[in-house]
Amino acid sequence: MGFLRSNLRINQLAIGLCWIVSTSISHAQESEKRPLEVLFFGDDAYHHPLDRYQDFKEVSGQRGIHLTYEKRMEALNPANLSQYDAVLIYANHQEISPEQLAALTHYVDDGGGFVPVHCGSACFKKTDGYIALVGGQIENHGEGVFTARITDPDHPTMQGYKPFETWDETYHHHRLEKDLTILQRNGDEPWTWVRTQGKGRVFYTAYGHDERCWHQDGFQELLTRGLRWAAGEGISPPDLPELKYEVPLLPERYQTSQPVPKIQQPLAPEESLKLAQVPPGFEVSLFASEPDVVNPIAIHWDHRGRLWVVETLDYPNHQQPEDTGNDRLKIYEDTDGDGKADRFTVFADGLSLATSVVEANGGVIVSDGPRMLFLQDTDGDDHADVRKVLFEGFKKHDTHAGQSNLRYGFDGWIYATIGYAGFEGEVGGKPMKFDTGAFRFLPDDSKLEFLGKTSNNTWGLGFTEQFDVMGSTANRQPSWQIVGDNGPADRADRGTRFFPITQDVQQSDGWEPPIELLGNGKIRAKSRHYTAAAGHAIYTARRFPESWWNRTAFVCEPTGHLVSVGEMRHENAEFFTYFEGNNLYASADAWSAPVAAEVGPDGAVWIADWYNIIVQHNRPGAPFEQTKVDRGKGAAYVTPLREKPLGRIYRVYPKGSKNTAVPSDLIDGLSSPNLFWRQKSQQQIVEQRRTDLQEKLLQLAESDEGFAGDHALWALHGLGAKIPTALVHHTRPERRRIALTIWDSDEMPDFDPAKESDALVRREWLLLAGRMPLSSELSAQLQTLHDQHADLFQGVILQRCLAFASRDRESQVIAEKPKTHPVSAEQLKRGETIYGQTCIACHQADGTGVDSAFPPLDGSKRLTGNPEVPIRIVLHGLTGVVKIDGKPDVNSLMPPVMGLSDADIADVLSYVRHSWSNDARAVQVKEVEAIRSAHESRQQPWNSADFK
Repeated sequence: MGFLRSNLRINQLAIGLCWIVSTSISHAQESEKRPLEVLFFGDDAYHHPLDRYQDFKEVSGQRGIHLTYEKRMEALNPANLSQYDAVLIYANHQEISPEQLAALTHYVDDGGGFVPVHCGSACFKKTDGYIALVGGQIENHGEGVFTARITDPDHPTMQGYKPFETWDETYHHHRLEKDLTILQRNGDEPWTWVRTQGKGRVFYTAYGHDERCWHQDGFQELLTRGLRWAAGEGISPPDLPELKYEVPLLPERYQTSQPVPKIQQPLAPEESLKLAQVPPGFEVSLFASEPDVVNPIAIHWDHRGRLWVVETLDYPNHQQPEDTGNDRLKIYEDTDGDGKADRFTVFADGLSLATSVVEANGGVIVSDGPRMLFLQDTDGDDHADVRKVLFEGFKKHDTHAGQSNLRYGFDGWIYATIGYAGFEGEVGGKPMKFDTGAFRFLPDDSKLEFLGKTSNNTWGLGFTEQFDVMGSTANRQPSWQIVGDNGPADRADRGTRFFPITQDVQQSDGWEPPIELLGNGKIRAKSRHYTAAAGHAIYTARRFPESWWNRTAFVCEPTGHLVSVGEMRHENAEFFTYFEGNNLYASADAWSAPVAAEVGPDGAVWIADWYNIIVQHNRPGAPFEQTKVDRGKGAAYVTPLREKPLGRIYRVYPKGSKNTAVPSDLIDGLSSPNLFWRQKSQQQIVEQRRTDLQEKLLQLAESDEGFAGDHALWALHGLGAKIPTALVHHTRPERRRIALTIWDSDEMPDFDPAKESDALVRREWLLLAGRMPLSSELSAQLQTLHDQHADLFQGVILQRCLAFASRDRESQVIAEKPKTHPVSAEQLKRGETIYGQTCIACHQADGTGVDSAFPPLDGSKRLTGNPEVPIRIVLHGLTGVVKIDGKPDVNSLMPPVMGLSDADIADVLSYVRHSWSNDARAVQVKEVEAIRSAHESRQQPWNSADFK
């Protein structure tokens, strides 16, 4: 995804767009200190450019080089290229159009840097102009271990440079240009060279076939020098803060089996932002920082555009009794218009384990520990004087598995997410019990509904402009969608990797091995898959370029110090979110830990940075690995290195762009280019019962107005007004879809889905049909669709919705078979408690695990067979490939479960061997004692091959 792929639908950019012209990079200006903006151009071929991009990106952040990934040929156009100081090509594309070649050539002629690397000399093999631009072409190659020697030590790129030895392909070139300056040779073969063309510079090296070369410090230094030289003398390295490291002093009880490496010391806010990367043409500014903000976990704005921040000092291990906590809800205001908060008002304190806030019914609703709390200010002093518990029942035995992400829906419900800790309580007189997924409730606490199951802890939620409900889970599922058919959330992500700009990443899940101790005393986590994903806001304003509008998701990964971007596409009513290398925000500061990213009333994206070196719940291995793991009351591992009183709020927006205009009145707000103001206007109309506006709303709903008409129809629905049935045939598909969603008649509308051109509208009709009584007429219509129009219902989602409408779906409740191996209720209860404290985060409450990350326990023959096997695994851990029938293999490290007694292990294994569909005998304490004794000297985890 280029400047988004995530971010630039290149073919939609016009060269003359003012925002691009204003940010175009001049190569003739005086030297300025700033990061280099580099386009890394790859493909999907066998050199795995995205992997190599990640290798270099992780060291580029502290070198003042900002990389953006792209693989689409459309990216080679003047408007896009003008944003970059240099273009690095590492790909094997074969075809380039004359217009694309002209754009690249003119870019170099005008002063842009061009850096083809390795296979970059094999691109566009039949294009003479490209070969001449590179300066030569690969003819053939062998392979070997060698060191290229320097032949021009006086060239700026070679001064003081130390060659390195590596395995690589041994390129032989032909069609060499006569103006080459050879910098290095491998034997007699030109290996690294430079040339000039027009005002531009070209740097080429044949190094770089795979990670064996890209991981070399010498190669990374060579690329850095080549890029800086190619970009020209007009840009010099920025003054970046020096990162200082220290070995943390841990209490004596914190024993480790590995040397304790160094950790980075924190930076002042202004210094930290120097290590941040945002997309080219964008800027990041500081809105607030400590001591004014501490541990910001959620952000929201009221109808006046004021920022509300949930600050949680009790998270994760210090839950306090009701109304006596240390968490607080604050209002941040910028009263002088300088872009920084200068007024901080505590609206409510005494909260504990608060995680989210949303405006509703003249006040706010806050998720506060086990309860959902309504707060209101009735005298206008910005301090809550009304506190009302709406409902309670959220479990807090594991605080990172609770509720979060309160959002006001277009339909007037409050939407939210929940992890495996779950909910068990009564709402509106109805008992409810659920976990791990999305739910919604009415603001007056009269009704609560569970919407769909997700695969693991769920911390992300967002709406498109058409009210598609999407979200993310913590582990390896950064995008999903809820359809509305009472089924599970449907996976939407395409790619589960994130791309930091530092190697200082400490994750707790999915490592093999978990960490790598570097020569400088620091650590590098090897996993680069989401394990703490949070948020799924969608860009629904118009301050960013058009390529972002309603098609870009923001997912935080605090362990990677970034907010990633996913490009959303939909096909056959299914959404797919592509994560391909780029971020909205990424920091090389190891303390930066973004936990929330939301689109604000100004059209910027606001980021809440937890700013702590420890953000994850579970232990990450060295330097925090302990032979005995102490967990607090919230089930987070205890360490003196967590919970520092820090926090920052940032804003990201295009340079030179203006804030979204504040609407003049409620009707004006319905047509705002920013969904924030449209929703707030709609909400105010409904909550204030503005029936005096019904006539105007109806006019808008029946008109061809876009945003205004859509939200007018939603507002009419919220007011309980009668909706014209003709709107199901409106010219705009968005209006037809809303009309079907809010249809409140007992009879199906006169609507033929076979004649509907929009797949999302067809999906909505099917969902409506599924909610209706199955009459003979409806049954016949569904049968006709199935028999004669199957082509209109392709894809998993439409097939699922068709089955839902036809009542042809499997029951979600399966009668449990009687168990043949009795286990005492007391042991099961003890085992369940231990499972919730140590195992549930990875293997889930229902024992299903997480695809590609953590194997399922339900139905595991390895678990339910000879108890010696699971005992050995719990004691010493497991590595290697785990085969799972019908699912992807899992290849990750399960660390030993430290701190459990023999009785604890017997209890938890008895519980999982007897839960779900499992039915195996209890494990005896003496069995654990014997196996622990037999393998007392073992230091390494078992391998899957040991248990074949």
